[in-house]
Amino acid sequence: MPGMMAEMVRSHKRSALHKRTATVTFLACLIMTRRLPINGYRRIPVAGAIMRFTILATFAALLTYCWFLLKVGQARKKFGVEAPKTTGNTDFERVFRVQQNTVEQMVLFLPSLWIFGFYVSDMLAGLLGLGWTAARALYAAEYYTDAKTRGPGSALTFLIGIVLLVGGTIGALITTG
Repeated sequence: MPGMMAEMVRSHKRSALHKRTATVTFLACLIMTRRLPINGYRRIPVAGAIMRFTILATFAALLTYCWFLLKVGQARKKFGVEAPKTTGNTDFERVFRVQQNTVEQMVLFLPSLWIFGFYVSDMLAGLLGLGWTAARALYAAEYYTDAKTRGPGSALTFLIGIVLLVGGTIGALITTG
């Protein structure tokens, strides 16, 4: 698995955002497979503590992101926007922005989800993670219709990400404190 993740990190050299996302994903995989010592030099047995709900929420978020990627490919064909162009048709640009904004939000969401799931509650992390994914779907539906109506989905996504981040950080500080 680390070899596969290292290849993924190398393949995303086109943008700094993709590099950061790949690095976060790579480090998360290393932590989950217990190959990266965290908490000093002591390894925390993450793989021993099965985090089913956090895993399912991660899967749902990544599956939704893959759906958004496919929608961009379809929109390129439908609206005649050749790669590497990302502008030219407003309908295409809305589909593209949903995918790009989701990648930007995942940089906050995924590490926060796993920290929260580990230090606070796996089940609550899973529920919040599924809420985040539903909020992304709401955001996409709103944005595809009219960019000005994306507010509720966007706000809910950000709020859940902040709850996971702050809650996970407090949980980690209390646990390791």
